[in-house]
Amino acid sequence: MAQANSGDELVDSYILHYILGQTLHAADEAELRNLARQMADSKLSDRKKQMLMLLQLDFNQSEIARRLGIERQAVSKAIASIPEVFRLKPPKQSVR
Repeated sequence: MAQANSGDELVDSYILHYILGQTLHAADEAELRNLARQMADSKLSDRKKQMLMLLQLDFNQSEIARRLGIERQAVSKAIASIPEVFRLKPPKQSVR
Protein backbone atom coordinates (compact mmCIF):
# COMPACT_ATOMS: atom_id res chain seq x y z
CA MET A 1 0.00 0.00 0.00
CA ALA A 2 1.31 3.47 -0.87
CA GLN A 3 2.14 5.79 1.99
CA ALA A 4 1.58 9.52 2.28
CA ASN A 5 4.88 11.34 2.63
CA SER A 6 4.38 15.07 2.93
CA GLY A 7 7.27 15.49 5.34
CA ASP A 8 4.86 16.39 8.16
CA GLU A 9 3.82 13.60 10.51
CA LEU A 10 0.47 15.20 11.40
CA VAL A 11 -0.46 15.80 7.75
CA ASP A 12 0.49 12.23 6.81
CA SER A 13 -1.49 10.88 9.75
CA TYR A 14 -4.53 12.99 8.76
CA ILE A 15 -4.44 11.67 5.18
CA LEU A 16 -4.16 8.08 6.41
CA HIS A 17 -7.04 8.47 8.89
CA TYR A 18 -9.18 10.26 6.30
CA ILE A 19 -8.67 7.57 3.66
CA LEU A 20 -9.27 4.78 6.18
CA GLY A 21 -12.58 6.44 7.08
CA GLN A 22 -13.78 6.35 3.48
CA THR A 23 -15.65 3.49 1.85
CA LEU A 24 -13.07 2.97 -0.87
CA HIS A 25 -9.95 0.97 -1.39
CA ALA A 26 -6.42 2.16 -2.05
CA ALA A 27 -6.75 0.59 -5.50
CA ASP A 28 -9.62 2.97 -6.32
CA GLU A 29 -7.26 5.49 -7.87
CA ALA A 30 -9.90 7.64 -9.60
CA GLU A 31 -11.80 8.22 -6.35
CA LEU A 32 -8.58 8.97 -4.48
CA ARG A 33 -7.69 11.57 -7.11
CA ASN A 34 -11.17 13.06 -6.78
CA LEU A 35 -10.78 13.35 -2.99
CA ALA A 36 -7.39 15.03 -3.43
CA ARG A 37 -8.93 17.45 -5.93
CA GLN A 38 -11.75 18.26 -3.50
CA MET A 39 -9.20 18.99 -0.76
CA ALA A 40 -7.29 21.32 -3.06
CA ASP A 41 -10.44 23.03 -4.34
CA SER A 42 -11.67 23.65 -0.80
CA LYS A 43 -8.26 25.04 0.19
CA LEU A 44 -7.72 22.38 2.86
CA SER A 45 -4.22 23.48 3.80
CA ASP A 46 -1.62 21.39 5.58
CA ARG A 47 -2.17 23.62 8.64
CA LYS A 48 -5.88 22.72 8.67
CA LYS A 49 -5.00 19.03 8.27
CA GLN A 50 -2.70 19.37 11.28
CA MET A 51 -5.53 20.92 13.29
CA LEU A 52 -7.94 18.15 12.29
CA MET A 53 -5.44 15.48 13.30
CA LEU A 54 -4.80 17.17 16.65
CA LEU A 55 -8.56 17.32 17.24
CA GLN A 56 -8.69 13.59 16.50
CA LEU A 57 -6.00 13.14 19.17
CA ASP A 58 -8.27 14.95 21.69
CA PHE A 59 -6.39 18.26 21.75
CA ASN A 60 -8.64 21.24 22.53
CA GLN A 61 -8.35 24.51 20.60
CA SER A 62 -6.02 26.11 23.17
CA GLU A 63 -3.72 23.08 23.09
CA ILE A 64 -3.72 23.10 19.28
CA ALA A 65 -2.84 26.80 19.28
CA ARG A 66 0.09 26.22 21.65
CA ARG A 67 1.31 23.19 19.67
CA LEU A 68 1.21 25.10 16.36
CA GLY A 69 2.42 28.44 17.78
CA ILE A 70 -0.67 30.42 16.78
CA GLU A 71 -3.56 32.19 18.52
CA ARG A 72 -6.56 30.17 19.72
CA GLN A 73 -8.87 32.45 17.73
CA ALA A 74 -6.99 31.49 14.55
CA VAL A 75 -7.57 27.83 15.37
CA SER A 76 -11.27 28.44 16.00
CA LYS A 77 -11.70 30.37 12.75
CA ALA A 78 -9.77 27.78 10.71
CA ILE A 79 -11.70 24.83 12.14
CA ALA A 80 -15.02 26.56 11.52
CA SER A 81 -14.05 27.03 7.85
CA ILE A 82 -13.35 23.32 7.22
CA PRO A 83 -16.16 21.55 5.36
CA GLU A 84 -17.72 18.71 7.34
CA VAL A 85 -16.73 16.18 4.66
CA PHE A 86 -13.04 16.56 5.66
CA ARG A 87 -13.53 16.10 9.39
CA LEU A 88 -12.28 12.83 10.78
CA LYS A 89 -14.79 10.49 12.31
CA PRO A 90 -14.27 9.72 16.01
CA PRO A 91 -12.34 6.54 16.65
CA LYS A 92 -14.47 3.50 17.35
CA GLN A 93 -14.69 2.65 21.02
CA SER A 94 -13.69 -0.88 21.94
CA VAL A 95 -16.31 -2.93 23.70
CA ARG A 96 -15.18 -4.44 26.98
